[in-house]
Amino acid sequence: DSMRASVKLALFGLLILAAAATVYALWPVQVVQLESDGQVVHRILLPGGGEIHLDYQHSVVRAPVKEVFHLAGSDSFVLVRTEHGAFGAGLPTEHFGEFRQDGDRYVIGGINRLLPEIPLRVSAGSEQKLTVPDSSEVALLDLVEAGSLVIITARKAMRWRLFFR
Repeated sequence: DSMRASVKLALFGLLILAAAATVYALWPVQVVQLESDGQVVHRILLPGGGEIHLDYQHSVVRAPVKEVFHLAGSDSFVLVRTEHGAFGAGLPTEHFGEFRQDGDRYVIGGINRLLPEIPLRVSAGSEQKLTVPDSSEVALLDLVEAGSLVIITARKAMRWRLFFR
């Protein structure tokens, strides 16, 4: 009789565990989704404040550039600032936002441009990568070939989709 009770208790525990795992897997989470040619090529969990960085090398001066985006709602981004490792003719000097020097970086802040998606043509020599601070980083050339168009969007997705890109 105690054996039967132990089996029932174990089965009940497994049922609770399976239910919790199902809820966890189906619970919607905020993700950054990268698509190319209509196919999802990568998803990254976007925790907390919802900030992403697009880092690359400027094609002419080979200086680092960082574009910083914040999540706007659950399906758009806001370009907050850009950071450049060089300054001069042909480099960004936007007339909007605030331009300042921060150490060896030139920062254009206060841009606040709303973007429902971030379209990006991947280049072989620019070392483009998408970073979610304190979480994840992906080199775009690891996902698609040079010359491919990648569309970066913010989405809600079920957590299990993060395991099956």
